[in-house]
Amino acid sequence: MIFNKNVSKKIYVLLFLAYILVLIMFVTFSYKLIFHDTWEYISLAKTFAGFDNSSAFSVHSLVYPFFISFFVKIFPSILTMKLVNISWLILIGLLLYIFDFKKYAFVIWIFSPITWVSSVVISPFLPAAFFFLVAYLSIQKWLENKKNSYFIISALALGLSAAFSDVSMILVLFFVVSFFYDKKFKKVIIYSLLVLLSFSVRLILDASLFSLAVNSKLIPFPIYSITRFLGARLIIQLGLHPVIGTTKLDFASFGFWSFLIVISPLLFYLCKINYQKHKKAIFFLTLSTVLFLFQGGSHLYFIILAPVAVLLLSETFRRKELILHIVLSSIIIIFMVYPYFVVDKQELEKRNLIIDDIQMIKKDFSFDTVVFYPDTLADFYMWDKDLPYFVSPEEYGRIINGNAYYSQYTFETRSKIDMQKTLEFKAGLKAEAKEGIDYRNLPWLLEKGEKPPEGYKLTKCYQLLCVYQK
Repeated sequence: MIFNKNVSKKIYVLLFLAYILVLIMFVTFSYKLIFHDTWEYISLAKTFAGFDNSSAFSVHSLVYPFFISFFVKIFPSILTMKLVNISWLILIGLLLYIFDFKKYAFVIWIFSPITWVSSVVISPFLPAAFFFLVAYLSIQKWLENKKNSYFIISALALGLSAAFSDVSMILVLFFVVSFFYDKKFKKVIIYSLLVLLSFSVRLILDASLFSLAVNSKLIPFPIYSITRFLGARLIIQLGLHPVIGTTKLDFASFGFWSFLIVISPLLFYLCKINYQKHKKAIFFLTLSTVLFLFQGGSHLYFIILAPVAVLLLSETFRRKELILHIVLSSIIIIFMVYPYFVVDKQELEKRNLIIDDIQMIKKDFSFDTVVFYPDTLADFYMWDKDLPYFVSPEEYGRIINGNAYYSQYTFETRSKIDMQKTLEFKAGLKAEAKEGIDYRNLPWLLEKGEKPPEGYKLTKCYQLLCVYQK
């Protein structure tokens, strides 16, 4: 009989090896690459690795793309990023295998829809999920035996989770409140300081990359990525974002309620959990779930909570529930990941033509910089450090026309009493001209049929792209 207490360890080891092999094949042959924010992490990883042929963009933590870049320097390809990305899912599976005596949590995990749905998404949510699981397992051990080593490991892992993922910064607060509300204040302070210690990886990286000009004096800016993330969230919540607007809760959409099945279609079995034994974990999961739902309910958020939920769920499962989970989850997985393997032949052909044309243009011309906005997928598959630097048409237009700001916001206090001064804050995003580039005489690369700017003449056309110069 499968999945009973007499199952040989060899069977579980083979199952784990099969999980790794199928996961590798899954991300290798999946076609879809671009998900929400994925392009940001990929382009930043390329930039950190030295493939910086265009200006980078970031609204989130830079720790994960910086981490990935070390592997990309050795093996420059998208596949390298995908393999590094799924390593976190493998590590989570390994932890569940080691810490769950029955191995049910391990089996639930490898057949969980969210494991496979998130595997192709290059996102810091995956390392955040791993470190949250380490933090949870360690804090549970500390609560049982009071060994300081578990206390320290938990805090450091929690800090690393927040260093990788912006969302985890808020979850850290929920975690500390949930597991330390009945502990002495001294313990809370020590734990928080240890969290801050590992979180400082993010602060150090920001400080090394960014400076803040204060009256022409440059000072390190260790909270750059935090400022960008919180600023973006504030603008969205106020409904001031020019594209997104405000966050709307679509209660009728599948995406909003998908969290009920993406971890397990039997997630409702958590109602059977021993509340007194796991009340702290349940409180933490509840707070986090409410937060995610108010952020739009994307099921990808829940990958951070999934390993902890799987551990709790495994305590309510018997052999019958485990088999039912496997069957139902397999159906859901097929339904949800099928689009990842649908090849857009037109998009693929365009990508290949752009890559070929860029290589031909590099041979025929000695351009250092061109005005060109490459197809996103094409850009991700170009790994040549000798390519010209790409300036996007929008960036070019703002610099040439003197309209540098993409967006500007002014926040000013209003008083009900007569005040001599008011408090005013101004913030914005602006294009910055790169030193040494003569923007007014840059050549343009346009697709056939696109109209060139005034004053530019056709120099040469290739399969898809045409070169225009003054």
